[in-house]
Amino acid sequence: MKRCAQCNGPVSIEDRFCENCGFDLRSSQNQTADFYQKNGSVKGKISTEIIKSANKRIQLKNSQMPIAKVSWVITALMSVILLMSYLEIITIHPALLIISFFVLISAFVVGFMFKGRAKKLQSLIDGDNLIASWTMDLMDKRKYTNNLFRAKKTKNNALFVITSVLMVVIFGLFILFIEESDERLYMALTGLVILLVLAIVAFGFPYYYKWVNLRKDGHVLIGAKYAYVNGYFHNWDYPLSGLQSIKIINDPFEGILIMYYYTDRTLRHTEGIEIPTTAYVDVDALIKSIKAAN
Repeated sequence: MKRCAQCNGPVSIEDRFCENCGFDLRSSQNQTADFYQKNGSVKGKISTEIIKSANKRIQLKNSQMPIAKVSWVITALMSVILLMSYLEIITIHPALLIISFFVLISAFVVGFMFKGRAKKLQSLIDGDNLIASWTMDLMDKRKYTNNLFRAKKTKNNALFVITSVLMVVIFGLFILFIEESDERLYMALTGLVILLVLAIVAFGFPYYYKWVNLRKDGHVLIGAKYAYVNGYFHNWDYPLSGLQSIKIINDPFEGILIMYYYTDRTLRHTEGIEIPTTAYVDVDALIKSIKAAN
């Protein structure tokens, strides 16, 4: 349970201000929140209703739980369909049965995985496994979002170029071996349509991603082996994964860079999370705490 630094009263990780004394939980100084002073409240004695109203504006939702619930619903639906087919209540084409079975397995795995992620994220929200937390201001969130946008745009452009070259080669070979002119035209038009769809996705998605990120909550919760950053959950506590490094960065914003690795069925991969910090965060102490916990 997280506690207020001023009165030691219990507070939620979502709270900006202590409901008991009005202490600004984001501030490292022993002072009353400026928010209330600007709104005419008397310093030192703040209405609990006003504090609750302000805290309500900063509600952190568990973003992993809805995905887990949807996956369980799909699992249950596919199970019912397969059971009804087995009992000959309904007749389904064998191909659709195979698809339903794979959807059931996939949904079950996704639900199981995201249930675990939801539990870990909730432990951060409740403060049980929390090392540090803060909220990006508007400027930091824009810098953070623009940095992700540039990275996503560069990656998508490279993938589009590689995919386009492969498609031109593959479709070109098919066209060369097709004798009928109508079939050649059909094949060429098909390739162009696929390239157009890929171009829309490759060049359009980064802008959509940027739009979504700008509307996220801006919360940052750091745990020993997982982190929640502006609506997205990252973890490195599963098998064959772990923390690789963590350091202070000054570009594209002042913050920290967490590098972690994971191993899938093919190779070992490395992911990096660049997170802007605020002035009141003791970055050196934060880095020491994360390293000690790993």
